[in-house]
Amino acid sequence: MSFFTRDLDSILRGDIVGIKPQLAPSGTISGSYIDRLSKRASDGSAELYDSMFITAMTGATTGGAPGVVFSVNDADDASGTNALAYTPPNASAAAAVTLSGQTGSNSAKGLGVDLSGARRYVNIQAVVTESGSFTVGIAAGVALGGAKQNPGA
Repeated sequence: MSFFTRDLDSILRGDIVGIKPQLAPSGTISGSYIDRLSKRASDGSAELYDSMFITAMTGATTGGAPGVVFSVNDADDASGTNALAYTPPNASAAAAVTLSGQTGSNSAKGLGVDLSGARRYVNIQAVVTESGSFTVGIAAGVALGGAKQNPGA
């Protein structure tokens, strides 16, 4: 396979909803846990995806201007047993991206995360902060990549 490819489906799993689109008040919103296991179509062999790209999004707010921090947790299983904030190798802080909701404004930011030190299951969590009465639209999409044996191979 060439380093330059026009067939990203053969090297990425990009159809993952990290946090479903929703209107969120203050508080913590957790997405479902994502299984990082990759199975190759040709022989069924498996290994873990070692990288993740998060697209975090906020929609226009009503009321105040909340802050939203999207972060990554890892866990032992799909139910989130022993979940902890995930700090990538060679990083000094947990993997996170911050967005500020603004009245009449939508925004998005991306974050690449090295998952080589993570446990098998990961999820995206959003913490929405603001005093007063407001709602903000939030969502997060996820793409996984970096498996040594790509699922399409």
